[in-house]
Amino acid sequence: MDPVSVILSALAVGASKAAGEAALATYHTLTERLRSLFHDDPEAEQIVVGHLKDLEATKDEPSPEHEWEPLLRKRLARSDAGRDAELLAAARAVLTTLGPEVPRAGHVVTAGNVTIGSGATVDIDGDVASATLEIR
Repeated sequence: MDPVSVILSALAVGASKAAGEAALATYHTLTERLRSLFHDDPEAEQIVVGHLKDLEATKDEPSPEHEWEPLLRKRLARSDAGRDAELLAAARAVLTTLGPEVPRAGHVVTAGNVTIGSGATVDIDGDVASATLEIR
């Protein structure tokens, strides 16, 4: 998963599942680090806040649409966020604490009857038309 996707996934998982003191602390560390990266850019800060509000407002919806996510994805991609060690560590901590296993190079992940290894591309009928997994 590319760094921007790791960050966005951690934000979504954290907003939907944050419960308990340790989980809330982990998610808070992530959101505060993200805000601190854009503290000198009011427009980017507004995008971060807007996306966090979207996540909170839609956390109980099965397939929510987040109007701020594409804007945040672009802003993260243009910034050094994907190379920020603290931000990525915070995102991975949220995913480790609250989310599914984050695959690493050489690992094989099995979900239901689908097994995915490094560099695999999987076509799935149903809710997901296709998925591409790139592990670095």
